[in-house]
Amino acid sequence: MILLTLLLAVSTVNSICPSCFITRSGNVLYEQMEDGSNEVFTFSGVNIYWLGMDHNNPDVPNGDAYFTHPSNYRVDDVLMSALSMGSRVVRSFTLGISTGTGEFHAWNCGWEEGTVWSERGVTKEENFASMDYAIFRAGELGLRLIVPLTNEWNYCQGGIQDFLGWRGKSDLEGVDDNCVCNMDQHRQDTFYTDPEVVSDFKEYVSVILNHVNEYTGIAYKDDPTIMAWESGNELYFPTYDWTVNLARYIKEELGSHQLFMDGRHISVTGFNSELEDPVLLSTYQEVVDIVSDHLYPMDTDKLQEFAVQVAEYKIPFVIGEFGWNDKDADVEKFLIAMKELQSYGLLSGSLFWSMFGHAEQYGHVTHDDGFSIYWPTGPEPESFHHNNVAYRAMMKNFSDHMFYMSNREVPTTYLMSDISPVITVLECKPGQWVKVAFRGIAGGHLYKVSVDGHALGFIEDRQNEPTFIHTDVVQEGSKVEVIPYGYGDGAQYGTPSEEVVCPTSSL
Repeated sequence: MILLTLLLAVSTVNSICPSCFITRSGNVLYEQMEDGSNEVFTFSGVNIYWLGMDHNNPDVPNGDAYFTHPSNYRVDDVLMSALSMGSRVVRSFTLGISTGTGEFHAWNCGWEEGTVWSERGVTKEENFASMDYAIFRAGELGLRLIVPLTNEWNYCQGGIQDFLGWRGKSDLEGVDDNCVCNMDQHRQDTFYTDPEVVSDFKEYVSVILNHVNEYTGIAYKDDPTIMAWESGNELYFPTYDWTVNLARYIKEELGSHQLFMDGRHISVTGFNSELEDPVLLSTYQEVVDIVSDHLYPMDTDKLQEFAVQVAEYKIPFVIGEFGWNDKDADVEKFLIAMKELQSYGLLSGSLFWSMFGHAEQYGHVTHDDGFSIYWPTGPEPESFHHNNVAYRAMMKNFSDHMFYMSNREVPTTYLMSDISPVITVLECKPGQWVKVAFRGIAGGHLYKVSVDGHALGFIEDRQNEPTFIHTDVVQEGSKVEVIPYGYGDGAQYGTPSEEVVCPTSSL
C-alpha cells in the first residue's frame, strides 16, 4: 500500500521529449508536443539560483557558508520539491554564469577552482558536472529551464565585471567592499560597447552553449529542457545593438534552438528607446522572444503597465523575480493581478525568488535574504517571527498560483519523492529518550518516528537541530525508523528509512 500510493504520484511525471521545444508566435508561447501538435504554454515556477554552484552551508541549517558544487541528492531534492509545488519552469543563473575567481566580485567572494571560466579563455570542463546533472534531471522531471548568461551584480558566481576586469576596464575604485551595488551602474556600460569585451563574452557564451552534457549527450544549445537563454540577470543599461547582436549570435551563428529572453531590468531603467522606431522594433521582435522584469518591491501598477506595453510590442512577457516578502506589499493582490494578466494573454509566466531544499544531514539549507521558499512546511524566514502557520499558508498560496498560471487544477495530494529518509543522528537513553535527526525527502510534510514498531510521534519537515523524544519504550538494541508523510488530503506515506540500531556508545 505504501508503494502503490507513491507510484501513482510519481507516474504523473513526464520527461521532455527530444524534439519538444518551447516556441513563440507573436506574444504567445507554445509547447511542442511529441505528436507534433502545439499547445499554448503559460507557467509559474521558482528560481533555484544555485544548481550549478552554491555558497551556503549544504550540511546543516544555519551553518557557516562555503563553496560547493551541489550534490546529486540536493539537485534531485530541490527539483522534485519545485515540481511538487507546481513549478513548470525553473530559472537558475549558475547554469549559465560561472566566471572569475573573486578579484572583481563583491567582497572578493569567488571560488578559484569552481567556475567554468576562472580566467579569460580557459575552460574547466570538470566544473560543468553539477550543471550537466541539473539539466539532465530537470528534463527527466519535465521541468523547463531559463538560463541567464551573465549578471549585473558582481557576486560570487561571476558577472560582467569579470569580463571588464580581464581587459583592464573594471572600474571598482572607491566602491565599498568591491560591490557594484554601491555604484552608478553606468560605470559598467563599457561591457556592452568595447569590442574586445564583447568578443570575450561571445566566446564564453559559445563555450556554454556548445558544451555537450555528459548525461544526455546533447549540447546545451540543442536541449529542449532549456526553454530560453537570458541575456543577463537584471541588466541595467544593455544597448539595443548589444541585445540584438547577442540574440542573433546565439540563434544564427551558434545555431541554438531555444528562445532568447531580454534580461534588461525595465522597472529600473525602462525600455530601450530604439523600440519606438518601427524598423528597429521589427528587428527586435524577430530575435527577442521574451521580455522580462523583476519587481522589488511588488508593484501592481508597474506590472500592469509593462504587461500592456510588451503586448504592444507583440512579445511574451515574464516576471522573472518579485519581492514577495516586502512587509508593506499585498502579496495576494499581486498574485491575482498576475493571474488576471495571464488570462488576458498579457503575461506568459511568473517565477518566485527563491527555492532551497533539504540539507545533507538534516533540516534545510538556509539562506539569509528573507525570500527563501521551502515546500511545503518551512522553515520560515525570520521576518515571519516564528509564525510557521502564516508561512505555510503563503507557500500554499504560491503553489495554487503555480497551478493556476498553467491552467491546471490544484491537486488535493502533492507529489513526494520515492527515496527514503536517512537517519543521520541517533542517540538513545534506555527507558528515557531518543535523540534523532534525518535527511528529509522532497514533498515530505511530516515524519513518524518509531522505535521497535512503536510510534513515538511526528516531526515536521523543518528540523533546525536533532530532536529529543522522551519515551520509556527505547531499550538496548532498539531499532529506530522514520516514515515520511506527504502533503495534502489523505494518509499518503512514502518509503521508510532503514532501521538503525541505537548505538552502544550512547546507551
